[in-house]
Amino acid sequence: MKRLLWLLPLILLLGLGYWGFHRLFEWSEENRDLGLAEPALRNPYLAAQRLLEKDGSPVSVELSLKRLDALPGPETLLFVPQLPAYLEPARAEALRAWLEAGGHLLTVYRRDSREDEADAERPFLEQYGLRRHSEEADEDDESTAEDEAKAVEQLGELGRALGLKPEGKTTPDSPEERRKLAETWLKTLTELRFEGHEQSLRLNVAPYTEAWLEDGDEAAAASGDTETRTTLLHYTPGEGSLTVLLDDAFLKNEQLAQFDHALFLTELADGRPVLILNAGDYPSLPELLASRYPEALAAAALLLTFWLWRITGRFGPLRPDVPPARRSLAEHLAAAGRFHWRSDRGAALLEGLRAELHKTLTRRHGAWPDWSEDERLAWLAAQTGMPDYALRAALFDPPPREELAWSEAARGLQTLKSLL
Repeated sequence: MKRLLWLLPLILLLGLGYWGFHRLFEWSEENRDLGLAEPALRNPYLAAQRLLEKDGSPVSVELSLKRLDALPGPETLLFVPQLPAYLEPARAEALRAWLEAGGHLLTVYRRDSREDEADAERPFLEQYGLRRHSEEADEDDESTAEDEAKAVEQLGELGRALGLKPEGKTTPDSPEERRKLAETWLKTLTELRFEGHEQSLRLNVAPYTEAWLEDGDEAAAASGDTETRTTLLHYTPGEGSLTVLLDDAFLKNEQLAQFDHALFLTELADGRPVLILNAGDYPSLPELLASRYPEALAAAALLLTFWLWRITGRFGPLRPDVPPARRSLAEHLAAAGRFHWRSDRGAALLEGLRAELHKTLTRRHGAWPDWSEDERLAWLAAQTGMPDYALRAALFDPPPREELAWSEAARGLQTLKSLL
């Protein structure tokens, strides 16, 4: 009963705490955007890869443009986001033959065409009649920065009206304003239609880039256009296909689920194998150093040669010592002494001899530990007749580092021990 009476207040206190907690706190759920996972940060086309694999297209990703030296079969869709403007002649010829044999290349053209290179070697993509242009900002126009900021703000409002919900101002409440914003936004989208589809696809290709593609030779079989510019061109060289984009951000992880981006990618692949070459044509570190700093590499090689020559010994094996027919005790003692001396144990040996002599003198003369150094030296000089400097070197000076001085100190200790 006493234990039960003690438990009642505790149970009452726990019940009050439980009631107060649920009275003061309310359960709620909150969704937080934690950003992309680590695999998606390493591979910007991870969402596209998984989408294509789910649609039945086997996908492989490689990180070197050397794969262009061994192209896959013509039934493969080859996606090269960073195709160099100029290719090596052998690589360019192999890629051109692969396209004409039925291959499909999807790439992005990021280099503006230059008029002063009309008579020089044409970039690989421009050989099909493609050109890229972009508007250059006027340095004397003071309103350029304000116009760009205003355009970005308007595009942000359009995105919020379509449900993209970026951070910033709230979406207009008026349905009429929402409709106007949506219509303005749709004007910036690229519209194209695949054969066999009644409805057009809408893609958000480079909305913030003041650039466009141009079919200079009018050889394109199809194009993707907004109301003001062309952002996609499609060519059919031979039996193959060449699709050139103004930008590929709409195919990356962050934007693939928006508009008709995913449908565009699956229709383009059409169940075929897909190879993604997500890499630039960058030289290796040795090649880069050899091209930029040949003098530094030559100096480093010369320094390494001298260092190796410095640390190496003589050429050929050492001549072995002729072992004696019989080793005496003196030879063993000499070898032990050399070993201790090389191991820097000479000081320890000398201190051991001194400690043994002090123990002997303490046993014979009980007042020895109480004497000062000068008193000890005077008494020993009177007893043995040895000079003061020899006694001091043997008993009290720091252990010498030279072999001769160490031998003299050890011999002095042995002489003292024999005389006492």
